[in-house]
Amino acid sequence: YKTPMAARLDSAGNVGWAVGWSTPDYGLGRQVRTDSSDNAFVLGTFRKSMVTPAGTITGYNNTYDDIFLVKLDSTGKVTRNTLLATGSKSDIGQGLLLDSAGNAWVSGHFSTTATLGSTTLTSSGGEDGFVCKVDSTGAVTQVTRFGGTGNDSSRGLTMDSKGNLVITGYFSSSATFG
Repeated sequence: YKTPMAARLDSAGNVGWAVGWSTPDYGLGRQVRTDSSDNAFVLGTFRKSMVTPAGTITGYNNTYDDIFLVKLDSTGKVTRNTLLATGSKSDIGQGLLLDSAGNAWVSGHFSTTATLGSTTLTSSGGEDGFVCKVDSTGAVTQVTRFGGTGNDSSRGLTMDSKGNLVITGYFSSSATFG
């Protein structure tokens, strides 16, 4: 069993807070970012379910990874859970960006099908990449996928001065974006 966790250390390395979330099987944090109010956003994966003080997130099935996004305040208190992506096979979040408007942007990949908010994606083959926007309430408000017949993924993202996303990752042979 692996337990997803987050911790805040001060500039001298002293622990301010440390938290972990219960899973009956497997979970891990993959990315963490902080906003201008010192809230921390943790992107990760889990199987089956994950319990935090803000509630329980239940995944699609018991075998494959689903994606979570947890928001913690500056004291380490969990203020929001979001089941970000769930599908018939593994969904993996790889990149996390916070914009100045309070939105989180997540990139990663999924296999076969995945549901992000109210949008269901179907892969063109193997794994396909995605980017999604999560608003300040935790709702998924925008989803874009890319892929071809091979394995494809978005591993990281940044935003330029005009608010455009720039992503990185890989595709096999060829890919369609959008």
